[in-house]
This record gives sequence, C-alpha cells and structure tokens, in this order.
Amino acid sequence: MKFIKRNKNILITILIILIVLAITGISLYVFLFSGYKNSKYGNRLDGIENVPISEKTIEEVNGIFKEVEGVTNSKYDLSGKICYFIVTVEKGTDPTKVEKVAPTILDKFSDEQKKFYDFQILIDDGQEESDKYPVIGSKSVNDEEFNWVGKVVSDEK
Repeated sequence: MKFIKRNKNILITILIILIVLAITGISLYVFLFSGYKNSKYGNRLDGIENVPISEKTIEEVNGIFKEVEGVTNSKYDLSGKICYFIVTVEKGTDPTKVEKVAPTILDKFSDEQKKFYDFQILIDDGQEESDKYPVIGSKSVNDEEFNWVGKVVSDEK
C-alpha cells in the first residue's frame, strides 16, 4: 500500500496511457480491417441473381465472334457487372471486322441484361509489337452502341 500511495500519480498516468493505447488500437483495427468481410463490390451487385446470363447465350456470342474471318479464339469472363469478351485474331487481321459484328452480339442479350450489365470486347492478335492492337470496345448500360479505342502509339522511338 505504501508503494501505491507514493507512486499514485505515476500509476494514474500509466493507466491513462494504457487506456488511450487500447482505444487507439481498437479504432485502428476497426478502421483498417472492417471492410474485409464485405464484398469488394459493395452493394453494386444487388439483384444480379435476377438477371443471369445463360451458358447458351455465351456460346452463341462466342460463335458469332469465331465466324469472323481471322478470329482464332473468343473467351468470356464476368467480373462484377462487366461482361468481358476477349477475341484473339490472326496477325494482320483488320480489327474493323470484329468491330462490325460487335453490335450483333447485343441481340443475344435481353433488354433487362443490357440495362444491368456493361460489355467490353478486347481484340488482340497476341503480338507484343503490334501497330493495330489491342483494340477495346466498351458499352455501358447508358450507351446504345460500343465505343472503340485503338492502340495509342507514342512518337518516341
């Protein structure tokens, strides 16, 4: 008891410091790690189960791309609300051939799907040093048609 009475101020200071450290530690933990339990998309995917895309639709779309002269492969990937179609073409194929058939793939999707999902088409020839590729076409839910962006070529050589 004599020790506590003599060091009363030091013990109160240490107790206050420990309480502040505990509160700070808990606050940091909640701030930094509370989001890991939730989806990375938040609530943006609410209702996605009501607007499924069937395998048959994906096969039909991939078939449309594969019918284009020069296309060697077409793959599909769904990430959140974005439908990605990765189209691989032979070296030297004109990207406008694929760009022309892109609007026809939208016919395979229902109006509800077109209002829910964004679509992206990546056209690539697999060559690292290509002058024309990659070409990317995107259509958001607010757009009526695809917007195309070609390879950006810099002047530096």
